[in-house]
Amino acid sequence: MLPAQQQILSDVEYHIDLQAIKSNIQTLRACLGSKIRLMIMVKALAYGTDDVILANFLSTCNVDILGVATLEEGVTLKEKCSQQNIFVINILPDQAFEAVSKRLEIGVSSKEVIEALAQASEKLGIVSKLHLHIDTGMARFGCQPEDALTLAEMIRQQRHLSLEGIMTHFSCSDDPAQDHFTQKQIDLFSSTVFVLQSKGIHAKWYHIANSAGSIRFSVPICNMVRVGLAIYGIPNSKEMISGFPFIPALNLKTRIAAINHCKKGDPVSYKRMYRINSENAKIGILPLGYFDGLHRQYSNKIDVLIRGQKAPVVGAICMDHTMVDLSHIPDVRIGDTVTLFGADEFGNTISPVEIAECGGTIVHELITCLGPRIKRVFQ
Repeated sequence: MLPAQQQILSDVEYHIDLQAIKSNIQTLRACLGSKIRLMIMVKALAYGTDDVILANFLSTCNVDILGVATLEEGVTLKEKCSQQNIFVINILPDQAFEAVSKRLEIGVSSKEVIEALAQASEKLGIVSKLHLHIDTGMARFGCQPEDALTLAEMIRQQRHLSLEGIMTHFSCSDDPAQDHFTQKQIDLFSSTVFVLQSKGIHAKWYHIANSAGSIRFSVPICNMVRVGLAIYGIPNSKEMISGFPFIPALNLKTRIAAINHCKKGDPVSYKRMYRINSENAKIGILPLGYFDGLHRQYSNKIDVLIRGQKAPVVGAICMDHTMVDLSHIPDVRIGDTVTLFGADEFGNTISPVEIAECGGTIVHELITCLGPRIKRVFQ
């Protein structure tokens, strides 16, 4: 007898297991220790889930501060989750007044932004908390290490600015083959911090580690981490799957919308990228496509789970639909549940990391690109 299928009421549903997330945060706390400040990154709509819902939930999970990428994200959360401490990784000079007025903690790496924040903070009578960002090999945000002392002195000289933190960012901490470079980043960050401290410049928080870095590296100088992917129970890469201590919290499901009966040689989807190679075939149509985040790069490369069996995606993924080969699955019917990633009703799983690898990308891109038509279900 088949297990009872989970009822899917919408065309596509993205299930987010809040209790798994809470458990993963508890596991993180146990690994890191109670003295480490835990920042959870909720940028990009909390990795494609829902930033406001998740931020409010995280306020019950012993999380110290939330992190976002843009001022707009920070303002939204401040207005809807007013009790949370919120850090924004970077702002533009003309955004200083709003950032200060919302009492955000702010990453800085240039003289222009520091000056703008000093002026806004003085005008508003607020002491703003800044995190000096140092580039150690990412070439994104961050000042050059040799400029860190000058910028830190600028902050220290302003009575309405506080050097709350000093930070950098790992570029490849999830890749064991590049651990030598990660260690170079640690060494460069540590030596730069020591120079600042030798000049009497100290911060409350020092942070470098993302999810992978928090799990794989110990950085004695640091007392804060910035974690994103790990709370969802997803490793950053296939190299991290073995021994990964967290519970998967994300599950993407849909239903079979239609079934076509095809003959050998029949083309499937645009550009005839796939042709039926058996005498008879059952092709199922799923009601999601590249608009929903299942991009064309996954065409003919991934499997889904239906009735406990893997079914391959065939033909080019369309804007709104995806075709799968059901020929080997008996008694399959319209309305059957389809698991794109996560666990099915039989206990079989497909990892989003596996899907991303098949599509030649990273799992972060897969989950953050899931579109607005997909119903988010928090449970």
